[in-house]
Amino acid sequence: MPAPTTSQLIGAVDRDRTVRFATEITRLSFPDGREGPRALRMAELMAHPRLDIHVDPAMPGRPNVIVRLRGTGQAPGLLLNGHIDAGYVEGGWRHDPLDPWEEDGKLYGGAISDMLGGDASMMEAMVAAASLPPLPGDLVFLANMYHDSNGLGTKYALASDDDWPIYGINGEPTSMSILTVHGGCVKFQVELTGRVAHISRAEEGVDALAAATAVYQAIRELDWTHEPYADLSQLPRTLVGSLQAGFAPAAVAPSATLSGDIRIVPSQSWATVRADIERVVAEVCPPEVTARIHCLVRQRAFEGPKTGVLMNALAAAHLRVRGEPVGVNVDTAAQCFVTDAVDMLQAGIETLVYGPAAWHYEPDEFIEIDEMVDAASVYLATAAGLMGLAD
Repeated sequence: MPAPTTSQLIGAVDRDRTVRFATEITRLSFPDGREGPRALRMAELMAHPRLDIHVDPAMPGRPNVIVRLRGTGQAPGLLLNGHIDAGYVEGGWRHDPLDPWEEDGKLYGGAISDMLGGDASMMEAMVAAASLPPLPGDLVFLANMYHDSNGLGTKYALASDDDWPIYGINGEPTSMSILTVHGGCVKFQVELTGRVAHISRAEEGVDALAAATAVYQAIRELDWTHEPYADLSQLPRTLVGSLQAGFAPAAVAPSATLSGDIRIVPSQSWATVRADIERVVAEVCPPEVTARIHCLVRQRAFEGPKTGVLMNALAAAHLRVRGEPVGVNVDTAAQCFVTDAVDMLQAGIETLVYGPAAWHYEPDEFIEIDEMVDAASVYLATAAGLMGLAD
C-alpha cells in the first residue's frame, strides 16, 4: 500500500473534530491542577485502532499521554509536544471559561491559547494521519503533565524511553511563526526574618517588611551578571510578582517573603542568579535581618536550529498551508516564553517551536479556529516533507 501524499494528509484534517477536541479538553480543569481527567479524556478522544496510546503515570493523578502512529521504518519520524497542565486568569470573563464558546471565528476558553488549542491541533494531526495508509516514519505526540516552566513531564518521558523521533516540534503559542530561541527561567524566593514589636515599642522590633521593600527595589534595578545574547535582546527580564509580610497593622513585621522570576540568557544559571541576589541582599538589608534565598523553578534557555532539514520542512509546510512565508523569531514577547523544546533538544531531538494562538494572560482568552486547524495541517505537511512524501 503506497504512503499517503501530502495533499491527502492535509485533506484528512477535520475542522469540526479539531474544535471538538479543544472544547472537550478545555472543559476539564480542576483546582488541584491534576491533569489525570484531562489526560484520560484525550486518550478517549484519540482512540483509533492504529494509534498506540499510553497514559503514563509520571506522578499519582498526573500522567503524560504518549500517542504513537507506527510508520514503516523507511524514514525519520516527527515528535509533536505540548503540555496539558493549563492555567488561566479566573476573573473578569464574559462567559464561563470552562464552557468554551465560538464567536467570530474564535474559540474562547480557559487556557485555550496556552495551550489546549495547540494540543487539539496535535491530537487532530494524529487522528487524521491514522485514517490514511501508513507513513514511512513514526508520528508521535507527547502530551506532557506539569510543564510549569521546568518541564517535569517532558523530562520524565524522555528519560524513560529512548525510541523517540529525531525531529520534533513543540506547539507552544507562536502565532504560527517559528521560534528558534527563547530564554530560560529562574523563579526565586527571598525569605527575610526580623523581630516583632508592638507600635508602642516599635524601636525594639526589626522590620522585615522595610527590608523587603529595599530588596524589592534593589532587584528591580539589578544589573544581572551575564553575557549579552543578540537573539534575546529583551533579556534578562525580571519581575517580583509577590510580597507577603507581617500579620497586623500595629505590629512590626517579623517576616517577609518576596517571590520573583527572571528570564535568563544562556550565560546565566541558578548559581549566577543566586549570587547576584545574595549580593544585593547583603548591600541593602540591615544586619539584624536574616535572609534565605530559595530556587523555586529553573530551566535552561532554548537555542534551536536556524537552518537545516527541520527548518526547511516546517517553513515549506507553512508556506503550503498558509500561502505566505513563515516568520522566524518575530514575536519579542516570545523571548520570555519557556517551553519544553529545550528538553527535547537536550535529548538529541532537533526541535523548533511552532504553534497556533497569540497567548495573553488575561480574561476572554481565545484561539483563532483557522490557526488551530491550519496548525494540524502544517504539522502533517512537515512530517510529509521530512519523510519524503509526494505532493
